[in-house]
Amino acid sequence: MATALITGANRGLGLECARQLAAAGHHVFLSSRDLEAATAAAAQLSGEVEPLLLDITKPATIQAAVKDLANRLPHLDLLINNAGIYPPGDENPVTVDADAMEQTLLSNVAGPHRLIQSLVPLLAAAPAARIVNVSSGLGSFEYCDPRGGEFASYIGVCYSTSKAALNMLTLSWAKILTRTRVKVNAVSPGWCRTEMGGSSAPRSVEEGAATLLKFAFLPEDGPNGRFFGADGEMPW
Repeated sequence: MATALITGANRGLGLECARQLAAAGHHVFLSSRDLEAATAAAAQLSGEVEPLLLDITKPATIQAAVKDLANRLPHLDLLINNAGIYPPGDENPVTVDADAMEQTLLSNVAGPHRLIQSLVPLLAAAPAARIVNVSSGLGSFEYCDPRGGEFASYIGVCYSTSKAALNMLTLSWAKILTRTRVKVNAVSPGWCRTEMGGSSAPRSVEEGAATLLKFAFLPEDGPNGRFFGADGEMPW
């Protein structure tokens, strides 16, 4: 039975990843910044699912959660960095507040970085641990290029910046983790019908989660430090 930690898993893609992993027989730590929300979400699922308090913007909760896991587990097989935010008013760089940028980078980049740092010993102790950083095509320079990119007209000042930074963070960690058996990749689930994505999104939560989980148990010769989506590798 593999062990998995998912951040921001009390709803949306994180919850669906937890559902699919638990259904496959894995032991899932379903984390949220609100323990009551995590507990209620875990109660919805069948299998080995445990709620865990973990707010990636608060180092003390990361330390407490990692200490709890280290006291109970010989290793951790999977980390899915799913938690993140999309601030309101993000489409206008003239008016979006710099505080919103700071908070988005804290949630979407610094938080995942701090969590990976804290979990490296547990991950490195596993036979073949994997890290999935939940990214987005909106963090791709090529896709957002105004000279004909797929998202040429899109402006997401804080969100796109954070996902581009998360992609580089993934690449940086991958270079270091080649010294271990841990692999890390950035994966875009696509535009999904979640609270963040809205009801008009073309992909279901189930489809988005399945895309993320393709990279949860890669073979030894699988990719490391790359960027993928539902249709294959994506450009940085």
